[in-house]
Amino acid sequence: PFYDRVCASIRSIDPDHVIFLDGNRHGTAFDMFSEPAENTVYTLHDYALAGFADSGRYPGMSRGEYVDRDFILRKFLERAEYMRRTQ
Repeated sequence: PFYDRVCASIRSIDPDHVIFLDGNRHGTAFDMFSEPAENTVYTLHDYALAGFADSGRYPGMSRGEYVDRDFILRKFLERAEYMRRTQ
């Protein structure tokens, strides 16, 4: 609802302005969006667990999960699913 109000306000003044929107949970969850809005960029912030959350070894265990290149790729693809699906 907040994004709906903000986008409507911006569009009422400038219908051509590019709007950037973050997802929930620090820009990693986009399930609250349905169809993408016209002239809108959905920004993904993909902060990998290793090094950021726990300052642990990489590759290695972080929050009970083994984090390596494959793990990070799977997480990125999961988080980018909305953008890939809606192009």
